[in-house]
Amino acid sequence: MCGRSSGPGWADTRALNVAAERDVMPQLSGRFVDLRPVATRDYPWLHQLVSHPATGYRWRTRPGTTSEEGLAANLWAGTLAQFICEHRRLGVPVGLVSAYRANIVDGHAYIGVVLDPALRGSGWPLEGLLLFIQYLFGSFRLEKLYAEVLDFVAPTYAPLVGSLLIEEGRLRSHVVLNGSTHDVLLYALYRADWHGVSRRDLARRAVGVSKGQSSVG
Repeated sequence: MCGRSSGPGWADTRALNVAAERDVMPQLSGRFVDLRPVATRDYPWLHQLVSHPATGYRWRTRPGTTSEEGLAANLWAGTLAQFICEHRRLGVPVGLVSAYRANIVDGHAYIGVVLDPALRGSGWPLEGLLLFIQYLFGSFRLEKLYAEVLDFVAPTYAPLVGSLLIEEGRLRSHVVLNGSTHDVLLYALYRADWHGVSRRDLARRAVGVSKGQSSVG
């Protein structure tokens, strides 16, 4: 009777299979951050996050206008994919990344990230956004991703604009905050530009952006 071979040939084949799976499977873990699916246990924390004055104005609604129960429906409306950003060692949530208003036929979608305001100025949480962008370009036929950025935080994107982000539009007096109107800038990230930049350079630029704000999109 013949059993499964455990010789070098079988071991080499198994190693190749593992390597091949690693190449095709989405990478949802980084050095500091893991991306994991949103669970119902996250809703109370997410409700606090989007209700916080420092981050709520970047959300689809304003602080105080969405109940915890209503958040679930609002969270998934028009959403292509989204993940909780979780501290890899501590296992605690630090943010949410989301892709929405996707047009798969024409190959584009909008992205956003909301991070815990207590982590303002820290570069490592934005690793979750980099992982998410890689996931989107690797999993869907998307050629570019859009980010809507308020005018008063746009200067913090200077390290990325021109070489990685392309300004493709401006919606004037589009948002009202605390009685004042603000423009919304539309930045685009193209697949070709994304793949042309090293991960180390992306991480360095992300640190530069994080020093100026706590959330994007």
